[in-house]
Amino acid sequence: MDGARIWESAPHLGHTPAEIAALADTVYVSLYKGLRGLAGAVVAGPEDVIAEVRLWRSRHGGTLWTMLPCAVSALRGLREELPRMAEYHQRALLMAELLAAKGIRTFPAVPHCNAFRLFVEASGHDMSERVVHVMEHEHLGVTPLWQDSADVPGWSWTEFTVGPATMQWSPERAVHLLARVLLG
Repeated sequence: MDGARIWESAPHLGHTPAEIAALADTVYVSLYKGLRGLAGAVVAGPEDVIAEVRLWRSRHGGTLWTMLPCAVSALRGLREELPRMAEYHQRALLMAELLAAKGIRTFPAVPHCNAFRLFVEASGHDMSERVVHVMEHEHLGVTPLWQDSADVPGWSWTEFTVGPATMQWSPERAVHLLARVLLG
């Protein structure tokens, strides 16, 4: 199972990560996405599969001299971020609803985790310019850079993730700022 977002999706699925992982014989989990670790992942499974994973990890240069900083940051994420995943998901649900009311499309319309895509009718270049302008003049990083939509000409998208920084703002204030920046 690709459990890259298992931590983030557990609240939507209504099961613990352990219950979800129990459905598969082999599970990969990310330590850097929702947990905000520096890098890394963990694979759990039968010994023969883990032996093969170790071999490929080495072939791909994954045996660094030390993984201590990555391990420490992953442990911090398990301690501090994992307990907040349900809270982040609830905020994502509310923000998606508020964004839709402002005319900003989200996908999925009802987020399955703490991250979702934002879509607007403008080029990725124009949207990225707006985001960079806010970074330079207001010292706020409101979204990552934008990309042109491959499916709908004239539209662009980015991924928006609810996390600790988002939680410092009321949902209404955050959506007001996003609408101001994204809708011009």
